[in-house]
Amino acid sequence: MSVYVGKDVTITVQVPVEEDVSSQANGSQAVFTVTNKPISDRDLDGVADEIEHVTVYVNGSEVNVSAVDDSEGQVTLASAPAQGSRVIIECRYDTTPNIAQEITLEPRQVTEGIDGLGSDVIQQWAVLLKEISGKIKETYKMGSKLHLERVTKNKYASLYSQQFWVAGALDDFQGDTGNFSVDNEELLVANNNGSTIGVKNSVLTVFRNGIVKCKMKYYTGSGDAGWIFRWDGTTQNYYRAYVSGLKKLKIDRVKDGNSTNLLESDVLTLPGTMFPVEVKFVEEKIIVDVNGNVFTVIDSNPLLISGMPGFYAYFGQNHRFDNFEIWKETSPHEYGMIVKWDQGGSIVRVGLDKVVFLEGSVPSPKNRPTFIVTPFKAQTVKTIN
Repeated sequence: MSVYVGKDVTITVQVPVEEDVSSQANGSQAVFTVTNKPISDRDLDGVADEIEHVTVYVNGSEVNVSAVDDSEGQVTLASAPAQGSRVIIECRYDTTPNIAQEITLEPRQVTEGIDGLGSDVIQQWAVLLKEISGKIKETYKMGSKLHLERVTKNKYASLYSQQFWVAGALDDFQGDTGNFSVDNEELLVANNNGSTIGVKNSVLTVFRNGIVKCKMKYYTGSGDAGWIFRWDGTTQNYYRAYVSGLKKLKIDRVKDGNSTNLLESDVLTLPGTMFPVEVKFVEEKIIVDVNGNVFTVIDSNPLLISGMPGFYAYFGQNHRFDNFEIWKETSPHEYGMIVKWDQGGSIVRVGLDKVVFLEGSVPSPKNRPTFIVTPFKAQTVKTIN
């Protein structure tokens, strides 16, 4: 049975995020700032600035948090990590509240039973599942993506992080390492040669699907520079995504020694400072985000092998890189959601936790009012005082 919860409701979605803030670990810094804010009330108790709103890992181990400022996105650790430490903050952040027409919930409890030894009675054996199914109905906004469509994604897990604090950072890599150097706490393409380096298998187990995040500073007038993935350690097999000397993004597949260009963009407008790049590769699909410019390619003859991620340069001397991170997608993200509406002059707030958007949004039939219905499932629901 569906339970009507509210009409004309305000919905705040809490988006889970794992952020690598290792670049802020300078040996004396105990306060770390996340990019996405405000930090959410993750335990849904209506109290702001609680340490329960975040989890912090330093070099893989959970550490104590002494204070949290939700609105400023600041997390204070009990002690400052050493310079070069790998610092990961897990939390949620609040999206801009969205107005929906209505929301309904359908609580459900599934149990396992056994036959009552010949009788017509089924004996309860164990509760297997407590689940709340729900639907959000919102007005379709012509020309814009729906709020709830924008936030649905899978969970990321951090595999590797390198901030290039010291020259020894190159010890993590194999290949043409002599053509690179660590300069001013950044990775520099030092020699004007073609070169490829990747994270050693002894440092990071090779993998097939993942995400490379990095910052780059483009050196005007120099050659190609960028990233590789699925590299087998030879010149025969890998992908490369790079910014060419003509300021174009290119994606190539090198398979059995043969290079094939899969994408070449128009000329990019790039700043003279560090800018972010994300390379996501899942089976035959490759998505590259260069400073907010997103490019997608589907490879019709994909190189589906496990391999190393790393860097590529071809006569690209003086290009620079920083904040090199490797992530992987895991299970679907579990969101939080706060629903608020006016009921007889009183404001009601309901919190839903472990919310999963599995099916996407579905438009209503053409002969009815133009609404979008977004189904979801949650594991807990509570009233927030």
